[in-house]
Amino acid sequence: MVLYVAVTNDRYELPIAVAETQTELAIMVGVDISTICKQIKRRAAGKKECPRKKYGMKFYKIDCEEKED
Repeated sequence: MVLYVAVTNDRYELPIAVAETQTELAIMVGVDISTICKQIKRRAAGKKECPRKKYGMKFYKIDCEEKED
């Protein structure tokens, strides 16, 4: 299972919203889906964050494994 998370853009990175798709997350936080895609791709490529902190949040893709009982 994959989750997409929006967190605050400070040293605490408190969660703002969690969604199962990038589209859902974009709607929840009110940003364009391309913004989420770009931030996640830049982080995966090991590049620095965008110098403009326009949205005040960071976006992460989290891979979760579901445990079976």
